[in-house]
Amino acid sequence: MYFYNFNKNNNKINIFFYRIYKELLEKDYFKDKRDIALTASSDGYQIFKQKTDDCWVILFINHNLHPSIRFKKANLLITMMIPGPKSPKNINFFLFPLIEELNELSSKK
Repeated sequence: MYFYNFNKNNNKINIFFYRIYKELLEKDYFKDKRDIALTASSDGYQIFKQKTDDCWVILFINHNLHPSIRFKKANLLITMMIPGPKSPKNINFFLFPLIEELNELSSKK
């Protein structure tokens, strides 16, 4: 509900996100208090000391939470882990089912 209650004229929002946020408002997003804004983030890490295998994590950041708690470990949403041994050559292959499900969820109101 952070975006729903957010003062639309407040310029103190993260400068990188502000332009996108304003564009979404112009397209009538965040009109319903149940609307959710998510940012996807991906990064690889080595799971063993031998550094022979990588694992890639896809997580979501929920922008409907207040910035003071948004990045707390308990509030990060790990949506998938892509096993190695190397980074995925085509990450879209892995993301497609997730994007399809998010599209389906966004169409149900």
